[in-house]
Amino acid sequence: MTYNLPTPKVKEQKTYEVPNKKPDQKKVFLEEIKNRGVITEQELLLVKRRLNDGTYKYEDVEDLFNDNSPDLTPEQSEKGLKWLKNKGWGKLGNQRKNSPYSYREEETLKTAKKVSIVGFEDQRNSAMVNAGINNYQPIYRVEGEGEGNNFEYTVKGGEPYIIA
Repeated sequence: MTYNLPTPKVKEQKTYEVPNKKPDQKKVFLEEIKNRGVITEQELLLVKRRLNDGTYKYEDVEDLFNDNSPDLTPEQSEKGLKWLKNKGWGKLGNQRKNSPYSYREEETLKTAKKVSIVGFEDQRNSAMVNAGINNYQPIYRVEGEGEGNNFEYTVKGGEPYIIA
């Protein structure tokens, strides 16, 4: 016994033209920082949070630091330099016994005027890697007067950690 079933009519599918998508606002935000050349504390914390929660990949943020690293605002530079100097010298100007600085960093801090951000460092330990947790921390450059009078640092455990 054979059955002859009617073949269903296939409707013609209409094709729709997708309008141009709006640019991703999160990437536009990074471009604005790059074009301005200055990053505020809130913007820096937002970029760090988005890196750590996976909203940004490091490749997205890497372009921000390729050519010209954005400077911190003058207020933030002053705040950062004050914090760094406090780690090396006491209120009376005496060097602390547990100062984390060598001669080069001390001389740079004496003439420092500007702090910029040069990238992020992933400070994950093996347990964080296994759990898929990111821990990106900013890398700062302190620039003093004179050629080659600078150093880079990040913060580990609430203390400055000199990188280069």
